[in-house]
Formats: sequence, C-alpha cells, structure tokens
Amino acid sequence: MRTISGRRVLSLMLVGVLVWLASGGGIVAQSGGNYFDKITVGSDIDMYGTGAIRDSLSDTVQAMVTSGHLTVAGNATSPNVTAGATGNAAASGVYGAVIAGGGTVAAGTWGSGSHLNLAQTGAHFSVIGGGLKNRQGAPYATIGGGQSHTVEAAGWWGTIGGGQINRVQGPYGVVAGGFGNTSHNGGAVLGGTQNTALAQYSGSVAGYRNEIDSVASMGWIGGGYCNTVGTGNTCLGSTNPFNRITVGGGTGTYSLVAGGDRNAVSGYSDSILNGFFNTVSNEVTATVTGVYTTGLFGYHTGNEPVGSVFSEYDFDTSVATCNTAHNSILGGEQNTIANAGILTYTQIISAYSEITPALVVGCYGGYGLVGTGVSNTITGTTAQYTTILNGFDNEASGRYSTILNGYQARAVGEYSLASGRYARALHDGAFVWADGEDAVYSSTVANSFNVRAGGGVTLTTSGAGLSLDGPVIVDGMTFTYTAPITITGVLTNVRLLFYQVP
Repeated sequence: MRTISGRRVLSLMLVGVLVWLASGGGIVAQSGGNYFDKITVGSDIDMYGTGAIRDSLSDTVQAMVTSGHLTVAGNATSPNVTAGATGNAAASGVYGAVIAGGGTVAAGTWGSGSHLNLAQTGAHFSVIGGGLKNRQGAPYATIGGGQSHTVEAAGWWGTIGGGQINRVQGPYGVVAGGFGNTSHNGGAVLGGTQNTALAQYSGSVAGYRNEIDSVASMGWIGGGYCNTVGTGNTCLGSTNPFNRITVGGGTGTYSLVAGGDRNAVSGYSDSILNGFFNTVSNEVTATVTGVYTTGLFGYHTGNEPVGSVFSEYDFDTSVATCNTAHNSILGGEQNTIANAGILTYTQIISAYSEITPALVVGCYGGYGLVGTGVSNTITGTTAQYTTILNGFDNEASGRYSTILNGYQARAVGEYSLASGRYARALHDGAFVWADGEDAVYSSTVANSFNVRAGGGVTLTTSGAGLSLDGPVIVDGMTFTYTAPITITGVLTNVRLLFYQVP
C-alpha cells in the first residue's frame, strides 16, 4: 500500500497516478469538509456532489468536485478516469479510457437521447476531452470536445477535434471540426459542413457537402459546394440538369477538385480547379480474349495481367476497362472531359510471350485540358493530348487537337486547330480560322490552312515578301508562274493579271 502526505499538491492527474499505483482498499470522499493528513489510495476513488480533498494544515482544497463526479477506477491493465456529469462512463471491460469532463443530465436544447459522454465497448486507451453526447467506440482514438460526435468501432487511432455531429468510421481518420463531417480509412476532413473523406489517405479541407468516394485513394477536395471525387455528384434536391447525378467511371485516385460548385472527377490523377458543374469522367470497356496485360503499352509473359492504376481486366467476363486519366479543367462552367481509350495488339507479341497468338490490352491516358469557358467538351477514345482554351460550346475529339477560342468550334482531326465562330477542323493537320460570320466554315482536306476573313487579309512582312511553292488559284482560275516578276513604281486602281499559257 502506498501513502502520500496530505501536504503535497494533490491534482486530479496525481489522484489518477495514485490509483494506478495502488492495490486493494479504497476511499470515498463526499459531502465536503473531509480532511486528511495522509491518504491511502486503493482500487478506486469516487468524488461526487460537493466532494473535496483538503490539506488538513493549510485548509486548501487539493481536489474538489462541485457538481457531477470524478471516478478513477483501477484494473489490472490501466485505470479508467471519468469526470464531468454523473453518468459519463466507460463500458464494462474497457481499460485506460479517459473522459475528462462534459456531459449533462440537465434538460436542454441538445437533441434527443442521452447527453452523456461514453467510452463504449472496446474503446481502450481512448480519450473524450469534453463536450456532450460524444461516443468513443475505438481504441486509441480521441474526441477533443464538441457535441454528438462518434468514433465507430473500426476507427482505431481516429481523431475528432471539435464541432458537432462529426464521425470517424475507419482507422487513422481525422475530422478537425465543423458540422456533420465524416472520415474513413485514413481520410481527413479539416472543417466545413457535411463533407466526407471516405477513401484511403484522402482529404477534404472545407466547404459544404463535398464527397470523396471510398475508392478515390489520395483524392482531395479543397472546398466549395457539392464537389465529388471518385463518384458522380450525389447532391440531392437539385433540379439543375448539369448536376450529373449519374456520372460514372474511374476511381478518382490522386484526383483533385480545388473548389467551385458541383464539380465531379472520377478518373485517375485528374483535376478541376474551380468553376461550376464541370466534369472529368469516362470509362471505356472492351471484350477481349487471349493473354493479357492491362498496363499502358505493357506486355506479358504469363497468364496474369500487368496492372495499372487506371486500367483493369476481368478474367471472369473477359472485359478490359480503361478510365480517363491525367486531365485538367481550370475553371468555367459545364465543361466536360471524357477521353478514355483502349488499345489492343495482336502483333509484336512473340518477342514478349511464349504463347502465340497473344493479345496486349492497353489504355490511353487522357492528358486533356479545358482552360475555362462554358459547355466545352473534350470527348472520344482518340481525344488524347487535346486542348480547349476558352469559348462556348466547343468540342475537340482529335488526338493532339486544339481549340483556341470561339463559338461551336470543332477540332476533329489529329493535330488539327480551330478557332473562331463555327470553325470546323475536320481533317488531320487542318488549321481553320473563322471570322464572326454566322455560318459554318470547315476544312476540306487534310494538312490544309483555312482562313475565313470577310474583311480581307493583310500580311505585313517588312519587305520580306510572300513565297509560294505552287499555283495561285483565284476565283477558280489557276495562275502558274515559272519566272520572277518584278513590279516597280506607283500603281493606282490598276488590276494586273498574269498567267502562263500551257
């Protein structure tokens, strides 16, 4: 049995240490006015009502409870310490738990049910710092304070700092504060309202009703309203047709929504920085048979696939799936990127596989970019490395194609470029520049330079001139020059026609 002089400072934490060190016996101090020259501590100390422990010489209070209770309950492993309202408690069999205070049995506007703080079954070595109506359900977890928080049984090492109605569902989850936020599997929510970070090591900084789906490992949402990573936008109650409730495909791994309103990312390593109703999402499937690899341009030497993070192969259904990847939308409204693609090869396999014939399945990465604007779309299985910088209702679907700006412009061919009103680059390598005329202006052949300029064309070359390596066609007439022509002097209102007779 250990004894401690009553002249030494006896804090609440020291009482807890004494209990832990003690064996057998006990003491109950209640109703006030209890003086001790020596205190012998056994298996537990209970203080409640107006209980006080005083120094008998100096009449100073060393430990006192003016309402509620303080209980230190010893056991063979580690004592439980509970304080605050009478009724705060650790469940039977729990050890090492601390409830530092809080809780109430008084009537108030705190909602229905018990308003006490409880360390539930299995919550060993857990902590509830204060607040009320908090439920600690996992070992090594912490609730700092606030109201109506829950750490579920799977939330080992989870943390809730404060706020109201926050929840940790899986191990290592963190909710720093805010209202109605949820963390799972190492996800972190720093604040805001009704945000969820359900994926492994994902994070949501702030905002309202943002969601990181459980498959979107390392996904991130900076803030905003109703943004999602790894799933379609699940905000309910909206009648806006661009809410995209059913957006599908992709995992959202390493993906980012920095902010904005109802932006959705469900590809791999994709990002939306800001704006409204923007979406990066696509999933392409193909049925294939043979010997497979699902890595990007990978190869295989056995009967199992080489996997990549944005592709997969299902041996039961013979279905290969590719998700869009490495795309970005910087801002704007109602912009969309959906550009996944599947590659299959039946040649060049003999060098890599002992089984012939064999089949390689690969996925195209996306690498698309929409800068800003409204209702711009990058789409198609061949829309890789494609760019739309700005404008309204533009669409690019050719690999390496670009739309600089414009209205209802189209870049369909590979390496094509379109800009202006109704500009249509329909062929590979076509350049189409359209003015403001209210009519479609399209390329007609590949690798062509097409300009519609209703106000004329001016070329300023600082005297270097213009060189052509083919005939000049004017209004259907072909002019061919085989020798240099030099014109000097001042020409006014003179029309010169030169052509060579075959």
